[in-house]
Amino acid sequence: MSIDHEVTPPSDAPTSLHRPGPDPLRVLLLGDGPAVGYAVLSHELALAGHLARAIASATSRGVVVDVRAESRMTPTQAFERLGEVRLERYDAVVLTLGTHDAIRRSPTRSWGREMAELVERVDRRTGGRAPIVVGSVPELSALLTQPAVRAARTRTHADMLNVELASLAFPDSAVVVQLSSPPNRRAESPTERRRRWAGDLVSGLGPLHRLVARPAPSPTRSSERRRQESLRRTGVLAAPCPDALDDIVSALQRSLGASSAALNFIDDARLWVKASRGFPFSSIPRNEALCDHTIRAPRTLVVPDASADLRFREIPFVREQEGAPFYAGHPVESPDGERVGSLCILDRDRPRFTDDEILVLQKLAFRVQNELYATA
Repeated sequence: MSIDHEVTPPSDAPTSLHRPGPDPLRVLLLGDGPAVGYAVLSHELALAGHLARAIASATSRGVVVDVRAESRMTPTQAFERLGEVRLERYDAVVLTLGTHDAIRRSPTRSWGREMAELVERVDRRTGGRAPIVVGSVPELSALLTQPAVRAARTRTHADMLNVELASLAFPDSAVVVQLSSPPNRRAESPTERRRRWAGDLVSGLGPLHRLVARPAPSPTRSSERRRQESLRRTGVLAAPCPDALDDIVSALQRSLGASSAALNFIDDARLWVKASRGFPFSSIPRNEALCDHTIRAPRTLVVPDASADLRFREIPFVREQEGAPFYAGHPVESPDGERVGSLCILDRDRPRFTDDEILVLQKLAFRVQNELYATA
């Protein structure tokens, strides 16, 4: 098997693709082949980006698609790669495997057993509440360049794997979806192909409006340890603040016409301001930080009047403010999905915060993540 310059993976390697919106859903895309993103320049144009857009369009909600993809991933390796990934937080899981196994012509029954075991383990770790969609092995000429004889054998073996996949019994835990070929064998760009495959996979999720974003679990000692360790691994507190982050914070303040804006990170004891415009402090105790509440859920926190909110009205900073102190913040995640900080604004006597303004805040929070972790 060879992969030429026309079918190399994208140069960017994000761990997540986002679509801003209310009540966000979180989806895991795990696999080889289509999930890797061959033949497109960016993961925004790859399967993950199209999947995020398709779900957002179908639900009118925010979407985060976390990507775990490798070109030589097998079903057994797929579960091993999940490692410490917290599967229980996902609202849906999408699996696309079999390309590598078709190339190396893995025994079909053994591959089928591995797939069944992978689905069973994912279902168990998600608590049986997240729909699982399994994509078939697609037309491999879209992904690979091979000599004609070997290509024919690979296609034949991919067909055999798909027959085995179709025979597996997933009563309630998973749905197998055929990743279709282009109609009438017409010419099709890699981007069009991924868009079509995303539509196929979304069809397997069933009535998307019924998907309910899971409530954020209450913090525990172990989850807080994971969050702290994740923050430490990023190194963001020790590193100089990139100019791009200052620019994002400035853009946030200007776009929303706020008195102040800031990018903050929270360790075990304090909130640390990484970049700010007009913010009144550089750090405060964690128990006095409104942002500590922002990182408890994967959605925007809006507090119209902190002085009238039982959670915040006794905080010294809030008590010192004149008028009605307004706050809005969106969590900033580490590469492994832990909420380690926030992008926020402070204002006073702000009459309302519109849906469009929430989308601006979300989009800029996602830009922060891309800037911080581009080389992570």
